[in-house]
Amino acid sequence: MLAGTSRPTPFTFLMIELASGEGCEGVAEAARRLELATGDIQGAAEAIQRAGSPAR
Repeated sequence: MLAGTSRPTPFTFLMIELASGEGCEGVAEAARRLELATGDIQGAAEAIQRAGSPAR
């Protein structure tokens, strides 16, 4: 976590998500989860950009 905050950083979240305790038991599963997360992040970024763009 960042100093002085109670929120996990994206890196901390990623490390927790890829832990064996979370059911991530190998490289293939880690890669699958990273691909899903990448898609989710790109979708969120696109939605934020659309929300900030003036209507046409």
